Amino acid sequence: MLGRILLERKWVWIPAAILLGLNVLAFAGYRYLFATHFSIESMRRDRLEKEWSSVSATNAGLKKNLAAWRAADDGIKAFYERLGTRQDKLTSLIQEIEGLAQKAGVLPHKLSFGYLDLPVEELMQVQLEFPFESDYGGVRNLLHLFEVTPSFVITESVSLATSGELQDKIRLHFGLKSYFRKEARP
Repeated sequence: MLGRILLERKWVWIPAAILLGLNVLAFAGYRYLFATHFSIESMRRDRLEKEWSSVSATNAGLKKNLAAWRAADDGIKAFYERLGTRQDKLTSLIQEIEGLAQKAGVLPHKLSFGYLDLPVEELMQVQLEFPFESDYGGVRNLLHLFEVTPSFVITESVSLATSGELQDKIRLHFGLKSYFRKEARP
């Protein structure tokens, strides 16, 4: 019975069967002709994704370097601000050294200083020297005070000889140095 109905109404199912067949042929041809094209595109996509991940890793490294350079630049700026210029800081540095010497119980005989230009364009070095007499405890206290002072003072040289009748005191000559900016930064 089904066969007879199909034969009587050919005009309904034959166009649908033809369209279905054409679709199957078109799909098979599409897959056959464009399959290589899609595999090439997927390989290109994979290569681009690898390049992107490599560039992303490089970018992340560069961002870290940039952050480190900015932090170093901020540190250098803070260091220069801490140093100050000779006009700003020399008098206070000398007063601080004299105050630390008095606090340690040491009286410097005279304080002399000189300047030295450095190869670094923005810095100059000031060298300070002073002789004094003290016992061992006073020298230790003075060295400790120089180490903990917030000013940038470096003990460069120490020379000593015994002094006094009982040689209970020592005669010392301290060489200190510090740094200043050559001129005010804008």
